[in-house]
Amino acid sequence: MDKNNYGLTLLTLSMIIKNEEKYLERCLSSAKEITDEIVIVDTGSTDNSKQIAQSFGAKTFDYKWCNDFSAARNFALEKSTGDWILYLDADEEINQHSIPEIQKIKNTKQTKAFNCKIRNVNEFTGRESLMTYPRLFPNIKSLAFQGKVHEQILTSLKSNNIKIENSNIEIIHYGYNLSKEDFKKKAERNLKLLLDEYACNKSPYVEFQIGQTYNILENGEQAAKYFQLAVKDKNLERDYLSTAHRVLSHYYLEKMNMDEAANHIEKSIQYDDRQPVSFLHRARLNSLTNQKEKCFSDIEKVMNVIYNLRETTDEYLQIITISEEEVFCEAIKYSLMFDETEKFKFYFSEYEKRCSNLTLRFIPDFIDIIKSIAEKKKIPTEISGCKLEERHLEIFVLLIKKLNVNYEIYFSVFENWFNKSFLFNKEYGMLLLAKGELELAEEKLSTAQLLNDNDPSVYFFLLSVFISKNQIDKAKKHIEKIGFKFSSNNRLLSKINMIKEKLFHT
Repeated sequence: MDKNNYGLTLLTLSMIIKNEEKYLERCLSSAKEITDEIVIVDTGSTDNSKQIAQSFGAKTFDYKWCNDFSAARNFALEKSTGDWILYLDADEEINQHSIPEIQKIKNTKQTKAFNCKIRNVNEFTGRESLMTYPRLFPNIKSLAFQGKVHEQILTSLKSNNIKIENSNIEIIHYGYNLSKEDFKKKAERNLKLLLDEYACNKSPYVEFQIGQTYNILENGEQAAKYFQLAVKDKNLERDYLSTAHRVLSHYYLEKMNMDEAANHIEKSIQYDDRQPVSFLHRARLNSLTNQKEKCFSDIEKVMNVIYNLRETTDEYLQIITISEEEVFCEAIKYSLMFDETEKFKFYFSEYEKRCSNLTLRFIPDFIDIIKSIAEKKKIPTEISGCKLEERHLEIFVLLIKKLNVNYEIYFSVFENWFNKSFLFNKEYGMLLLAKGELELAEEKLSTAQLLNDNDPSVYFFLLSVFISKNQIDKAKKHIEKIGFKFSSNNRLLSKINMIKEKLFHT
């Protein structure tokens, strides 16, 4: 590496942007102490992005967008003159605790790349994800990004025999901190680029990324298709193989194919046993197949993995984290499902101790509602409940059923918070059916079916409503619909055929 007149190596912050005025100032401010040169390639901004960049002394270059993120990144590399390259997105910032480590690396003479820890913030789902990826590397002209979207430098570093070391440099990424609608719009843009690339490059990495994108777009069939293709190549990164098998497990669970769901989650954990979401999913599968001990064992594994992640410095491509609050909710839920009173008391007590000091607004509401139901009292009117999530509702419903309390005084309140929830409409419909309030039961169950048409239990409860109302023709049409919808579900076929036999021969 060449050095300047003062004997120090120089670092270039290399970026591509388009209409990033919302984030850009925060990003550049976070890096100003360690950058000697800022190179920003603008692919068509119509806002004040370039002016903000220039106020930080950045060299800005216009680039005609050609639907290829790597092409734009490589143009930025061509314009970069520093000895080191640090690349960021505008919706990222450097954790200020990482500045001394970057300073130390840039002032040494070495031809190495460094993995940085990227923390993806998502306030909408409440889950963060962690990943490591080389973001700091020597400015060697033979290095180039690859991939029209989800562009990578890793392959080029490896082909150039550049050693990659781990670091504790943390980059905070806000690009996933989007509403569901905005996240889908971003995925739709990426999908077109990925499919264009796949037409020329049928690699397992691109298949994986297409599967991920279809999964975001909630197109389960297409996601499963591309994940099945990706996992055929066992040389794909283990993290990607693990994720693909986990999503396939979710897919088969929705189809009520428990054997395939179990098979894929086992493969997922075999490829990567550091993913708390994998153990959480397996706990759910074990609960559905009435394997109590395995279910609670997986909950404990989730907790252990979470605690170990706080200390680890291992390399990983991506780990989806889970909050303690979410894990304790799952533990409380399974305690109620399996009628484990002592476990319920223990986990709820731990929830109070460990979660009460968190800043999540719904925690006090959740605790107070649980206590109200346990004491068979009305929910206090001052509880807003607006931030409660469906996992909390699931616990409320289980506790109401366990204690056999008057559900009406609680569901009338829940309706204000969860009226668009599948779970609320399903559970309320079931309770109304049991009470014989058939009109309202049909309304709630029909709403539940619209919200989630993959749950066979809703179809069967609706069938019970029609039979109870002596609407036999409607019931016959409905059982035909069930048979068509779940024709590939061998577990349900015998039940469907038995009901058909009774309906069509009465």
